[in-house]
Amino acid sequence: MTIPRTGSRKILVDGAEYRWTVRDRPTYSQAIAQSHLTVAVEAAQRGGQTLHLTLPSVRCDNWLAQPGYVVTPLDIARWIPLAVARGWVPTSSGPTFRLTLTEAEIDPERVRWPGAG
Repeated sequence: MTIPRTGSRKILVDGAEYRWTVRDRPTYSQAIAQSHLTVAVEAAQRGGQTLHLTLPSVRCDNWLAQPGYVVTPLDIARWIPLAVARGWVPTSSGPTFRLTLTEAEIDPERVRWPGAG
């Protein structure tokens, strides 16, 4: 899987450039708050292993108005080294590297109620 350039964001972490994205619309199970928010990350030069992060929170745009998480570049900059420490090699080819984050690895200040500023 590669991340499309349209709709993704670039970030520089420890001298390496990455591209990351959150799906523009929730899947049905995400919309009904039955599955968690996911983020995809890959090295910007492509051809490497994609990182698939699963957060212990739902999306903010869920249909049930449950509080959800807002992912920021600061989060991504913190999670990339964590994923590398746990075995993700962004420049190697291979299957998607999946990492499920814990409550302790997300910022509780970024949990927002839908519609809240």
